[in-house]
Amino acid sequence: MGRFEEAAVEAGRTVELDPSMPEAHRLLGFILMQLGDPRRARDEYAKAANLGDDEAVLDMLRASYEAETPEWTVQARSRAAQAQLDAKSKAEVELLLMQARTALNPSIDVQVALNDLQARFPNDELINEAVHLNSNTE
Repeated sequence: MGRFEEAAVEAGRTVELDPSMPEAHRLLGFILMQLGDPRRARDEYAKAANLGDDEAVLDMLRASYEAETPEWTVQARSRAAQAQLDAKSKAEVELLLMQARTALNPSIDVQVALNDLQARFPNDELINEAVHLNSNTE
């Protein structure tokens, strides 16, 4: 058994001992991402977020993106909106939500959606890069 597998077992035990500890769920989510299991990681991050760990919201949406579960991401929108995050994290949350919406609805113009995000977050490097990359693919 490798180190991450051992860590997953230990983190799982911690979660079993105290399921009300958001840090344990977040740690288990991180380990599961390292092990290539984004769906289970997403669920652990969601538990951490629902226990009040707002920082876990972004991890939860990243894991959902990696798990290719846009429906889940869109359903998590209200929890994401409640999170107290810095501007950079909010921009990434909005980008992940936009990606999920466009994956579910091909009639949405991605460039228009990206331009809207760029107008809302004009100095965000990640959104500016996404706009640039998308304009190069058209």
